[in-house]
Amino acid sequence: MIIKIDTMPLSSTPTYSSDYISRLIYSASSDPLLTLNQSSREYEPNSCTDIITSDYKTYIINIRSDLCYDNGRRLYSSDYVQHINSLKNKMCYIGLFLKKIYMCKVIDEFSFEIELYEPDIYFKYVLSMYQLSPILDAGHSCGQYKIDSISNNAISLVPNVFYRKQASLSGLLFSVSNDYEKDIALFYKKEIDATNNTTFPYERIQQHDDVKIVPSYIWANLSFSPIILAKHYSIRKKVRDAINTSELYKLFNGHVIPTINYLTTDYEKESYYNTSGDRTLEKITLTMGYDPFYPNSIIANIIKKQLSANGIDIVLKENVYGRPNKNDINLTLMYPPFLQDIAFYYSPYFSALARITRNDSFIREIEGVKKADHPCINGVLSELFMESIPSIPLVKMKSIYLINQAYSVFDFWACNYQDL
Repeated sequence: MIIKIDTMPLSSTPTYSSDYISRLIYSASSDPLLTLNQSSREYEPNSCTDIITSDYKTYIINIRSDLCYDNGRRLYSSDYVQHINSLKNKMCYIGLFLKKIYMCKVIDEFSFEIELYEPDIYFKYVLSMYQLSPILDAGHSCGQYKIDSISNNAISLVPNVFYRKQASLSGLLFSVSNDYEKDIALFYKKEIDATNNTTFPYERIQQHDDVKIVPSYIWANLSFSPIILAKHYSIRKKVRDAINTSELYKLFNGHVIPTINYLTTDYEKESYYNTSGDRTLEKITLTMGYDPFYPNSIIANIIKKQLSANGIDIVLKENVYGRPNKNDINLTLMYPPFLQDIAFYYSPYFSALARITRNDSFIREIEGVKKADHPCINGVLSELFMESIPSIPLVKMKSIYLINQAYSVFDFWACNYQDL
C-alpha cells in the first residue's frame, strides 16, 4: 500500500513523537494495549486480554502471552513496566499524560499494575496510545509491521513475521510529496493508493466507484513563542486585532470552512493577562516562520501585510520542518480533534501550557470546572483553552483524503492497519 504524505515524522523514535504523520506511520509498527472500535466507538483489548479496575485509580493490565518483538524475542509485562516507568518523568508528549501515574509494577509474567495519584475514568484513552507500545534499545518494535528503511523522503515498512496475525499487506510505503496536482494524477492512474495532502481544490477531485473520498479539515494558526509573550504580554491581542480573516476566506474561495464556533472565536479576557509594566507597543518588529507547505507562504504574506499596516513589522522566515526555531511567531497547521477529547483536558498538558503563559487564573478555573463536573465540560474547557493558549486560530480549511476503495475500511485518524 502506497500512501503519499506531506512531510516526514518529526521524530525518528515513535515513543517521543506526537505529530500526525508520526501517528500515521508508527501506529503500523506499534501494538497498543487497546484499539478503538470504529463502529461502537469503544476501546477494545488488543495486546492485552483485559484491563480491570474497580475504582479508576488502580488498573490491572493482563497482556497476551503471544506478543513478540520483530526480532522474535518474547514480550512480557516487565517490558511494559520498564517502558512506562522510563517515560513518565520525561518531558515529551506521552510523558505529560503519564505523570498522573503514582506507581507501575509487575504482578507476574503477563500482568502488571498501574496506580494513579487520583481516579481517572478516562485513563483507557491513555492506555490506547501507540507510544505505550514497548521498543527495544536496538529499535525493534512489536507491531504488525516493522520499519524496513528510512530515506530523506520515504519510509518503508514490511510485515513483522513474528506477529500473532499474518499481515494482509506485503508492505507499506509512505512517500513525501508537496505537489497535490501530481499526487491526484498518480492516484487516478492507480500508482498510489492514498493521498494525505493538507489541502487541495475540490474541483480536481473526480467521483469514481473505486475511490473513497474522506472529507476532513485542518486549522491554520499563529503560535507565539513563550519568550515574546513574557516580554510583551499584550502582543497576542494587538496581533489578533490587526488580522482580518475575511481576506483569507475570500482568497481560498470555498476551500475553507466558514463555520464560526468556539474554536474560531477569540475569547481574549484582559483579566487573564498580567499587563503591569508592559509598555505601549507603538512599533515592533517580529520574526514569523512558516513551514514550506501549501498554502503557508500565501497565508504568511497576507498576515505580514496586515500586521505591517498596524505598526507590527514582520520578517518572514521559511522554517525547516521539525527543526527548532527562535521565531517570535510561527504559522502552524493543526488537525485538532484531540482538543475535543475529555482525556486531553484531564492530562497535565493544560497546566503545562498555563504555566508557560504565566496564567495562574487559567489553572484555577480549569480545576474548578473539573471539580464541578460541568455538563458541557468539553465546550467550557475549550473556551478556557483558547483564552490561554499562545495561539490564534485563523481559518479552518477543507482537507480531503483519497483512498483506494479496496482499503476503504482504513481510518486516517484511528490508523487501524489491523483491519485491512
